[in-house]
Amino acid sequence: MRWGALTAGALIWFELSYLIRVFPALFEMAKVSLHWPHVIADSAVFLSQAPLHEGLNGWLQLLDPINEHRLVVSRALAVLPVSFGFQLGQWSVLVSMALLGLTWLMFALSLLRLRFDAPLLDRIAVVLAMALVLFNPWQAENLIWDINVHWFLQGFLVAVAVFLMLARSEHLPCWFDLLLPGLALFNGGQGVCVLLAVALPRLVLYGRRWLFLASAISFLGVDRLLGGHSAQAGYSFSGVFSARLLSAWWPNAGWWLIVAVIVVAVGLLRAWPGLLPSDTRQLLICSIPISYAALFAVAVHLSRSSISDGLFSRSGYVTPALMLGVGLLLLLWKFLRRAHCCSGAFDRSSFGWFCCWGLSPLGQLESA
Repeated sequence: MRWGALTAGALIWFELSYLIRVFPALFEMAKVSLHWPHVIADSAVFLSQAPLHEGLNGWLQLLDPINEHRLVVSRALAVLPVSFGFQLGQWSVLVSMALLGLTWLMFALSLLRLRFDAPLLDRIAVVLAMALVLFNPWQAENLIWDINVHWFLQGFLVAVAVFLMLARSEHLPCWFDLLLPGLALFNGGQGVCVLLAVALPRLVLYGRRWLFLASAISFLGVDRLLGGHSAQAGYSFSGVFSARLLSAWWPNAGWWLIVAVIVVAVGLLRAWPGLLPSDTRQLLICSIPISYAALFAVAVHLSRSSISDGLFSRSGYVTPALMLGVGLLLLLWKFLRRAHCCSGAFDRSSFGWFCCWGLSPLGQLESA
């Protein structure tokens, strides 16, 4: 018991040593965004967006696509401050930060639903580990640019889906089925990845499937009827692009992913013989963030590798990629304890080792 507590305490100290540098940096970003909204490049299209208080035209413009994506929430947040005497785009970064914080909260509550009887130190350690993954500073492009609110909105939708599905209930709220497809599809191309990742457990585990399907099909139809998307440059596959994309998303990501997947796979194999139907259900739900990250990787690979080999270095792609780490943490938190072969100390030390290895890229913060 004593060694387990010491291990958890050491892990908490390790995590806090990074968070005390990450959170002040995010706070400074938020402060700067209030005085200097980052309305440049693609977001310069907001300059022609009519204020919402001036009439119907401004509201209809929210549906206009930017390149090949509709960004309704990003457009609305960009122009909304103007109606209250503030600058264009002045609130967007703050909302991005808020969505990121709410995503962390939803996943933290999901962890409690997975193992509500876990020791307090273990809970603190895994919640802080989740914070280090989600607030990773390598997603700098999304953290400072007003147009990129939708990246964090999609992550929040994934977190809400996981939290709701982990509840001990046979039904999901009607508002979830009605709202999630529209919010996902009308706020960035990665919304399709969110919809597909959520759809499998939603349709397999819950009834009233017709409502979710009807909502998704309706929003897809409306999007097609509205038109206005620019033409894609085509689809292609490149192994070189894949390797560079993986390494750019996270320093040493290839090694970390291999080790992380092995650790989780070993834990699941050991736990598999004793899994209950409720455990299998949770396994499917915890895989939603992993599915989202994988689907996004495929989508960005097929749609961007043909445009430019340099697009693999976009830091904005880090945000959905981090969901892979989130999903692995959820799985490990749920199933590693069932796979232990010694004592509770094995649970803590293995989890701590996994977190330290997985979060070690943050040690390069000083050089970033």
